[in-house]
Amino acid sequence: MNRTRPHRSTSRIAGLLLALVASLVAVAPAQAAGDDSIGFGVTPLRFDAETGAGASSTHSITISNTNTSPTTFTFSKEDFEGDKEDPALTPVLLGGKFASDISGYDWITAPDAITIPPDQSRTVAVKVNVPSGATGAHYAALIVTGESRAAGELTAESRMGVLFLMNAGGAPPPDIVVTETTIVGPGKTVTKFINEGTTPVKNTKGTLTRDPKGPGKTTRITGKCTPYVMPKAGGKCVFKTPTTGKDPGYLPAGPVEEYVDVVGNPGDEETSARGELPTEWAGTWSSMLLPLVGVALFVLYFLFLRRRRKDEEEDGELAYSASSYS
Repeated sequence: MNRTRPHRSTSRIAGLLLALVASLVAVAPAQAAGDDSIGFGVTPLRFDAETGAGASSTHSITISNTNTSPTTFTFSKEDFEGDKEDPALTPVLLGGKFASDISGYDWITAPDAITIPPDQSRTVAVKVNVPSGATGAHYAALIVTGESRAAGELTAESRMGVLFLMNAGGAPPPDIVVTETTIVGPGKTVTKFINEGTTPVKNTKGTLTRDPKGPGKTTRITGKCTPYVMPKAGGKCVFKTPTTGKDPGYLPAGPVEEYVDVVGNPGDEETSARGELPTEWAGTWSSMLLPLVGVALFVLYFLFLRRRRKDEEEDGELAYSASSYS
């Protein structure tokens, strides 16, 4: 089966909702011999909780003890998964908390254990606490477990799950991620970014900051950016970077730190990201570096030739002295 797991992607929420049309019912073991059964009932088996971010809500479930003796019921929580290809399939419990961006495990507060006389019912309260800033749908199940009972050589236990489909409302904001910043030539820097969110990014703006680590002033250059970027799509900002000392933004001598800030939706669910360029030596230092290297090599070559000539002269004098002596 092609399953849709809560821990994989929020884009599969719609499929999971379809899967949850069916109620979750645990498989109860066979009843014990004699008059002592292990049955109980729970209603309802599902809650659709519209609880806003930072708010709380309380939900009541009724447990009916159909055993012939008092029974203690305990409560726990589990995340679960469904199947978008088969809405009638019983959701599958995941055995506890499962890391996911749609997990509602931490949103549910399980009640304390309760003992119910035979053939009677009790109501317990389940509290849902939605974290501040949460958005969208989250899911979890409250598990009701009866006492273990001996059935011959076996021990039987029954469990039932109550599904909680909790919606905090709103939609996740857009999420800009800078993927690359490249100096593509003299006077031009390009920054590429992706909208990883679920809503469009509008009115995108970009700023290239140059911060000299020495003499010079910090300058900021405004770029021309892709103004509207759909979810999961990419955009770019292009910056014109001056190359002469007469223009603002020209890099002074010495090391310079550069970084780019990309901002989308200014003033309305603003999202931003920063991309950094490596610290580099720029300005007059970079323009003078090649000539300086050339001069240094020339000086070294001149000194080498001078030393070689001196050695040859010394060798010649020694040879002349030896010849005269003979």
